[in-house]
Order: sequence, then C-alpha cells, then structure tokens
Amino acid sequence: MFVDEKGTLFGDSAILHLTGKEEFELFPVAPPIADALVSRCRVFEKSHLKKNGRLDIPTIGTPTRQRIGVLCLTVRDGRAPLAGAHVAIRKGKVVMTGDVTDSEGRVCFRLLNGRYMCVVSDRLGERTRSIIEFHEPQVEACIDIGGTEDENR
Repeated sequence: MFVDEKGTLFGDSAILHLTGKEEFELFPVAPPIADALVSRCRVFEKSHLKKNGRLDIPTIGTPTRQRIGVLCLTVRDGRAPLAGAHVAIRKGKVVMTGDVTDSEGRVCFRLLNGRYMCVVSDRLGERTRSIIEFHEPQVEACIDIGGTEDENR
C-alpha cells in the first residue's frame, strides 16, 4: 500500500512507486482491518519487486481456487463412537486447528480445501494418524482408530 497526499494506491500501482530507499513505519492493526486491506492488494507482476539475496516473494494460494468448507469427522474405536478424543488437523508440521469429539464421536472444522494430516489422541494418549483429502464444500468422514470391525457392515 502506498499513501501520499494524493491518496492511496494498492498492489501493482503501489509497487511501481518504490525506489528501494523507503523507510517503513509499522502499526498494530486489528485482524479484520488487515484482512480488508490485504484483500484489495494484488501483485500480478512480480518483476516490479527486487529480490534481496535469498528472500523470495511467497506465492499465496494455488492456481486452482481454494475454498473454505466444513470437514466433519466421526471417530470410532471399532463400532463404538469415541467421545472425548482430541483431534488435531495438521498441514505439514503446523497444527491448523484442533478440537475434542462430542458424545457421538463427532468433531467439525472449517478449513480451506486441501490435503491434511488428522491426528487423533484417545484418553490414554495413543495417537492415530490419517490423511484426509478435503475438496468439497462439506465432507463427512469416519476415522477408526482400532478395535474390531463389524463384518456385517
């Protein structure tokens, strides 16, 4: 964002005014305000930006449009739902979110579509890992952490 006496410019227009000798002042801003400002900024032509040594401009998002959806998981131990299990959703080594299953063994998350690692920890601390592919607006999935399966299902 570039601000002068004539107004405010965002994205490519602001980048064209950089000389490399600017001094920046940082201010704490509430997340909703920062999100509103960032949503207006687009840098389509990255050649406007000079790369400094090993610093690179991160590419945010993917070429395909990412959407937010709801992922609902039912955790079972064999046939029985597992209440009180901690479910963590990870992307790489980063824990994106986590919650505890309800009395029916269910837990729901709002996430960007993609591929995640789901880590379920039962009350004894035993962990089960599963890969979850999440590409629809609403996905229901079941994770069985062990026990015996009913052969009639």
